[in-house]
Amino acid sequence: MRILQVGTGFASIPPKGASAAERTIHHLSDAMTALGHDVTILDIENEKRPPVPYKIEEVRLQWNQDVNLPTHILRGFAFQHAVKIKLIELLGRRDFDIVNFYNQFSAANIDLVHSHNVPVVYALHNPLWYNTEACTSAWQRLKFFQDINATHKADKVICQNNKTKDNLTQYLSVLSGKIAVVPPGVDVKWVNECSVSQEIKMKYAPNNESIILSVARIAPYKNQFTLVRAIPMVIREIQNVRFIFAGPVGDSKYYKELCRIIAEEKVAPSVLFVGEIPHLEVAQLYSLASICAIPSQSEGFPLIVLEAMAFGKAIVASDFEAFTHVLNEGKGIIVPTFDHEAVGNAILTLLKNKPLREGMGQKAKEYVKANYTWENVAKKTIDVYESVLNGSRNR
Repeated sequence: MRILQVGTGFASIPPKGASAAERTIHHLSDAMTALGHDVTILDIENEKRPPVPYKIEEVRLQWNQDVNLPTHILRGFAFQHAVKIKLIELLGRRDFDIVNFYNQFSAANIDLVHSHNVPVVYALHNPLWYNTEACTSAWQRLKFFQDINATHKADKVICQNNKTKDNLTQYLSVLSGKIAVVPPGVDVKWVNECSVSQEIKMKYAPNNESIILSVARIAPYKNQFTLVRAIPMVIREIQNVRFIFAGPVGDSKYYKELCRIIAEEKVAPSVLFVGEIPHLEVAQLYSLASICAIPSQSEGFPLIVLEAMAFGKAIVASDFEAFTHVLNEGKGIIVPTFDHEAVGNAILTLLKNKPLREGMGQKAKEYVKANYTWENVAKKTIDVYESVLNGSRNR
């Protein structure tokens, strides 16, 4: 099968840090290539891109800034325009069986792809539609009108959990039969080959601190605010602990508010924001961590949960379906989303009970290994593509 995957335009593929959608595109394309398919990714220009097993077509952006909402939107529209020009060229000289979009801006070109008689799949990575209130909000529907349009125009929609599928059907009028649920996977090789270097250990835990790790974009929906409010109650009981936040700043105002609270609570020596770091360094941080804290208030199916599980880490996570589905039966501790005291108590319980922490991590590791490889995800995705192609042939 000849497959064109269109990137997001916000991070190059493969990304160097915690960019879940871009990592999904990379690993999925890698796995589909290994299964014998001809995969091309349309992505932003990157002179430092490492070798990849799939083909790459690049576009250059006229707007590169992405530091707040206005610049994020401008970058999105810049990518949308660049993709349009490149698609006209690619569709004119190459015969693709299917095109898969992953972002509302680039997906504005669905009609262009259809005009070349090529079917389209839209992989919905926006965690907003997991939230029922967002689905009924006139402002959110206006803000993400291109997202909604893409779900209606695409021949098939892929989302990452059943709650999002139900919301798309009930609130956004997407036909249930048009939606496929395909969760992401984990790069087992990335996990198995990881070992913590002395340099990384001295950088992040020079005094053998217990590491509480949060890997996520710094943004309100990731809810680092609740975790930050839990820090004082943790370090009052256990001083030799460090909270590390790894991920790019997606909202500078929100980041400044987090820093303000940290300063007011006088816990700055126990907190470290490391920004976007290389993926190999992220792996070492996972290995080094005692606990992974994932307090998100809205997600599709966060890759960071599967990654933390794959590394055998005890996890404290928010109480909603995307997490409880995989962290049930003793594979993690689930807490109310905005309850910082519950977050703090869960972290303390795990820090004080090493057998509980390690047993929980081992259960999680075995579960992910059995259920969430990228090869399995690739096979499920190819099944979706084939269902679209068979439907096109039958029309």
